[in-house]
Parts: sequence; C-alpha cells; structure tokens
Amino acid sequence: MEMYGIRVQVTARPEYSTVDGFVLVPGQRAIVATWVRTEALWRADTTTARADLRSYHEALREATDQGLMIGPDPETRLRALAGYLDLDWRWITSRCRDLGDCGVSSLVRPRSRLISVEALDQVLRFLGCLAADR
Repeated sequence: MEMYGIRVQVTARPEYSTVDGFVLVPGQRAIVATWVRTEALWRADTTTARADLRSYHEALREATDQGLMIGPDPETRLRALAGYLDLDWRWITSRCRDLGDCGVSSLVRPRSRLISVEALDQVLRFLGCLAADR
C-alpha cells in the first residue's frame, strides 16, 4: 500500500487484532478487506453507513496516535516498522533488491492460475529501492 502512496497505520494495541484492514475515504466510505477470519481466500467490501465510518475514523485516529509507522515518507515509516519487529533493515532491503532483480516466479508457484507473483516482484523492487546503502 505504501508503494502506491497509501499511508499505512499499524498499531500494537491488542484490542485492534480483530479489526480487519481498511482504507478510509473520510466522510464518504470505507473499503474493508481481510484474508483472515473468513472461509474464502479473501473478502472485500465497502460501507457508507455513518456509524461504520465513525467507528473506522475513531480506529484510525487511535492507530495514528499510537502508530508504529511514524515518518514523513514510506522509507522512514517502513524502517520504523522493521525496527519495531526487530528486523535488519539493511538485510531486508538488500535481499528484496536481489529477489526483485531476478523475480520470484521460479521460487513461488501460486496454487491458483488466477493469482500471479508479478505484484510480489513489484513490492520486492520497491523495498529494494528504499535501501540507502546500495
């Protein structure tokens, strides 16, 4: 999502573990998506109900106030998340760059012919380009 200019908010507050991922278009609608807690491969929906929008807005405000991904740009925010998860940023970006350069189609084969790994290659190249030490 950060790759497409959508700013992500992540919180470690356990009470939000049951809230599905969502994108909020303030005052208009929320797009809700999940691949957990569903029998299907994934589920996506939209809502325009005012009560739902208020709930999502409140969740977003709280996640922003106590967010783990703080910073003015995607690299800073993703570095903060990697730091919280105790992941080596330099190794991650280097490995992503290498995998993005060669592609992962020889390593990963989706079970469904309706799914491709092209987006995964794009994400790997994006993360690899964020590396300050090339």
